[in-house]
Amino acid sequence: MGHGYILYTLGKKLKFQAVTLLIIATLFMAFASIAALLTHKCLSIDSDDDESQSFDE
Repeated sequence: MGHGYILYTLGKKLKFQAVTLLIIATLFMAFASIAALLTHKCLSIDSDDDESQSFDE
């Protein structure tokens, strides 16, 4: 019984970690794609005036 319980607890912990990692990875990929889209839009709009971009910061 002891072995089975340890394996069951380990399995639950590993499954929880896997789900957490999957969620984090999904959020990271979504954030990365959104950031890439925004950067691409900003670059295509402000390609001719670099001075105003540095002024905003």
